[in-house]
Amino acid sequence: GSVGAALNHRALQSHNITHIVNWSSTSRCNVWDDIEYECIIGLRSRIDMGRRIGVKKIADSVEFIEQARLAGGSVMSHCWYGRNRSVTLLVAYLMKYAGMSINEATQLIAETRPQADPYVEALRSYQRHYLDSGERGRE
Repeated sequence: GSVGAALNHRALQSHNITHIVNWSSTSRCNVWDDIEYECIIGLRSRIDMGRRIGVKKIADSVEFIEQARLAGGSVMSHCWYGRNRSVTLLVAYLMKYAGMSINEATQLIAETRPQADPYVEALRSYQRHYLDSGERGRE
C-alpha cells in the first residue's frame, strides 16, 4: 500500500493489520502503538534495492512477514506510492513461501493492486542469494 493507507489507523484496524513494513524513508514509522513495525530507511530506488544491502533487507523483511503470519498476524507492506518497493517485498515473499515465479506473484498482486511494478532485478538477485531451490521463483 501507500503511505496514506499506512497512516489510516481505522482502516488498518478494520483489516486486522498487526505489523507494517515501511519502505519509505520519508514517511513516519512506529506511528501506532498497537502495530509492530519494521522501518527500512535509505533504499529509495531500483538501484538501491538491487544492491547487496537492499537484497538483504528484502530477505529480512520476508522473514518478518512470515514470523508475523505464524504468530497469527497480518502485515501491510508500504512505500510512498505502493507501487515498487512494497510490491517487491510481497513478490519475494510469494516466491519463497508460495513457490511462485516473479511473474506469477506480480500478476497475483496486480489483481488487487494494478499499479504493481516490482523491481525485477532486485528479485532476481534475491532469488540467486536467498532461495534454496532452483525451482522456486523461476520466471
